[in-house]
Amino acid sequence: MIKLLYKLFLIVILLLIALLIPCVLSPERTSIQLLRLVILFYIFCEVVLLFINLFVNGKWKKFTNFGLILVTFIVSFIIIESVFMFIARSHGSGYTLAGQIWNGKYLKPFNSLGFRDKEPLKKENSIFFVGDSFTEGFGIKRRQDRFSDIFASKKTNFNCINIGKGGSDTDEELNITKKFIKKTKINPKKIILQYFGNDIDRKAMSLGLPFDGFKPYSDLSYFSKIFVKGSFFLNYFYWNLPRKDVVPYTDFVLNSYQNELVFNKHRNDILAFIDFCKIQKIELIVIVFPFMEDLKISKKIYTEKIINFLNSKQIITIDVIPLVEKLSIKDRVVNNNDGHASEIVHKLVAKELLKVIK
Repeated sequence: MIKLLYKLFLIVILLLIALLIPCVLSPERTSIQLLRLVILFYIFCEVVLLFINLFVNGKWKKFTNFGLILVTFIVSFIIIESVFMFIARSHGSGYTLAGQIWNGKYLKPFNSLGFRDKEPLKKENSIFFVGDSFTEGFGIKRRQDRFSDIFASKKTNFNCINIGKGGSDTDEELNITKKFIKKTKINPKKIILQYFGNDIDRKAMSLGLPFDGFKPYSDLSYFSKIFVKGSFFLNYFYWNLPRKDVVPYTDFVLNSYQNELVFNKHRNDILAFIDFCKIQKIELIVIVFPFMEDLKISKKIYTEKIINFLNSKQIITIDVIPLVEKLSIKDRVVNNNDGHASEIVHKLVAKELLKVIK
C-alpha cells in the first residue's frame, strides 16, 4: 500500500512539474521539449504498470473496466499533449504556447543587427522597409513572403533592407532608422514606412489615457489556470475559444485618436520622421495598415485621418483597405488568434508598391 501511494505521489509531482515547465521556461527550446517529453514518457510508463499491477494482476480485477477507462484517459492525454508540444501557430499578442513555439521556429533567425532579414549590403539605390510587426512579417513563416521581399524579388535593381521591429511605434521606428544608418553607413534613397493603429498607444498612455492592457487567463480559477497555462493541448484549445479582449482595446484606440492633445503629440512623431527624410533627401512612402479584422472601424478611427494628414504633407501613401476589402476576414488575417496580415495581403501590398515605385 505504501509503495502504491509512493507511485501515485510521484506521478502527481511529475505531472505538476510537466505543467510548470512551460510556465517558467522557454517552451520553444529543444532541451526543454526533450526534458518534458522524458517526464511525460515516464508518467506514461508508470501509469501503464500501475494498471497492470492493480487491475490486471492485482486485487482490483473486478474494477478492470473502470481502470481501463481511467488509464485510457491518462494515456490519451499524454499522447495528445506530446503531439501539441510541436504544433506551431502564431498568436498576435504572444500569449499562447503554440505561439511561442512558432516564434522560436519561424520568427528567427535574425541578422547580426537584430532584424529578421539577411545581412545588409552597402549598396547604392537602397530602400529601407521600416515598421512594426507587419513589416517584420509576424505570422508569415517565410521571409520571402513578406511584402518587402516580394517587392525586392521583382525590383532587383534596388537594395532592399527590412528593419521592421515588432512592437515599435513611429518614434521608435525613427530612432531605429537613424541608428541603422549610423552603424551601417548605408544611406537609403527611399524609405517605405509602415503605419498601424497601435502606433499611438505609448503616446496615449504617457499622457494619461487609461488602458489596463490585456489580462490573459483572468477568467480562470487558480487551479484551472495551472492546467491551461501548462498544457500545450489545453492552452491551444483555450485560445481558440472566442476572446473578449478586442472591445476595450478598440475603445482605447478610438479615445486616443479623438483626444486632441494625444493626437497632436503623436502627429509630431510622424512629422519628425517626415522632416528627417526631407533633410536627408530620402523619398518617403507610407503604407497604412488597418485592423485586418475590422476595416470599417479602422477607417472610422484612424486610417482616413492619418492618410489625410500625410497627403497634406505631400507624402505618397498606400491605403491597404481598398486592396483587401473584397477579401474575407479569414483571407485577410494569419489565423483567428493572429490579426496580422496574411500572405495574400502581403502580395497585394507588394503589387501596389510596385505600381507606385516605377
